Parts: sequence; structure tokens; C-alpha cells
Amino acid sequence: IQKALQGEYTQWSFRETESFLKNKYFTPVGKNWCIRPEIKKMVTFSYLNLCQNSYPSSLTNTTEMDVVFCRNVLMYFTPGVIHEVSHRLYNSLINDGWLITSQVELNDEYFSAFERVQYKQYIFYRKTDKPKEPLTVHINNYVQDLPLKNNHKRDIKKDEIKKPVKQLTDKNLQPVVSPGIAFMSSENLDSLYRQGQYLKCIESCRQMIANGKLNNVIFEFLVKSYANAGMLRDGETIINKIISDNLTTPEMYYIYASVMSI
Repeated sequence: IQKALQGEYTQWSFRETESFLKNKYFTPVGKNWCIRPEIKKMVTFSYLNLCQNSYPSSLTNTTEMDVVFCRNVLMYFTPGVIHEVSHRLYNSLINDGWLITSQVELNDEYFSAFERVQYKQYIFYRKTDKPKEPLTVHINNYVQDLPLKNNHKRDIKKDEIKKPVKQLTDKNLQPVVSPGIAFMSSENLDSLYRQGQYLKCIESCRQMIANGKLNNVIFEFLVKSYANAGMLRDGETIINKIISDNLTTPEMYYIYASVMSI
């Protein structure tokens, strides 16, 4: 904070900054550049522990904010803490306020309360009252095209996904019945995924697919579960089909890049 208060930066700090911005808001000080006094007067600095329940609060000046930059911090937190921080940051913003994270921290599960906004190759999160509904698609013969490779200790037979089962007996899964009666919810998939039960999550996603209704949430859980179960090529093949059918979303491209980088 003391360094930020000083507001002095080396030339390296401006390696990706247009020269007109540097000349407009900074003045040279020896080999360095110092931010102009009129800009300094507009900024205050203080400590805030993101993990503590001390915000939003007028005492910490963390209410009705227009924009929050929280970059390269959340990646060091556990999933549970990230959810809590996301909730508090959401409540700290005004309606239509913005949350800016780093590109490696983009995750619609953690920031599900926000609306995801894409601008060029970048993705941002905005607090909005606009209802968010998953993209729903119907795919003929999609189930028969799902890849099934014997690269994991447990193989799920292809016949199992050609028709829905009447009921699962595993106590960790809610019953899944024939079409028109019931569907496993995204909350159930989220619970299985967070518990590390990737094979059960895969099986549940595929049974939902077998029931004939598909949305991008199911796609994401299916692909991520394949990847976490070590079945990377299966997940890659599914994404390739989604892309070829023009049914993908920006976050699916992000997952695709993550899978390809492993």
C-alpha cells in the first residue's frame, strides 16, 4: 500500500500501455514515472481481508461500487471461499456494476449470480437483474454419437445411454426416470462434481442426454467430469462435436483450451 500511495512506476510498468496515456496521467521522475497529483487525490487505499465477512459495509467503504478489480487473487482460495467472496463482491456492487477478474479466474460456477459479458476476446461479469437462463438445445441422435473409450478403469456400456433407465439404486443419486417424468437438476450435478464423484456425474449427464433434453450446463459438467476423471480425449471429442454443431458458448472454449493444455 505504501508503494501504491507513492504512485511511482518504472518504464517496465508501461510496456503494454499506449504512450499518450502515460504522458497524460504521469510525469517523469528520473528514470521512473509518477502519477499526477490530481489523480492521487481521487484515490484512497485501505486494507481489506477478502476472506472475512467485513464487506459490503459502509465502515469499509465497500458498498454501491461501480466496478471491482479482483485479479490473480481468487486462484489461491479454496472453491468454498471463492463462492463466499463472489457473493460478497456481488452485494458490494451497484446494479449494472462490473466485476473484473483475470482471464485464468473466469468461472461461471463461481460467479453464477453475475451476467457474463463478452467483449472481443475478453469476458467480464456484470451485476444485473436480468434473468439468466441456460441455452437449451435439442439434438437428434446426439446420444449415439457420444464417445466411449476404454481408457478408464470403469467402462460405461454404450447401450446404457441409448435408452433411459427407470431408476438408479446408488444412494448418492436421486432417481432418474423415463422422459416426461423427472430430470436430475443442475444442483445435483454440481454436488456430484464438487464431491469429486466424476464418474457418477458423467453417468447422470448422459442419462439426462438420453432423456432428450440438453443445455450448456449439462455439457460443461460432462466435459469437466471427463477431464477430471482422466478421460481427456472423451471430453475433447464431445467439445469438438459441440463446436461443429455451432452450439458452443465462450466458457466452453475456455474449457476446451484447458483440456488441450493438459
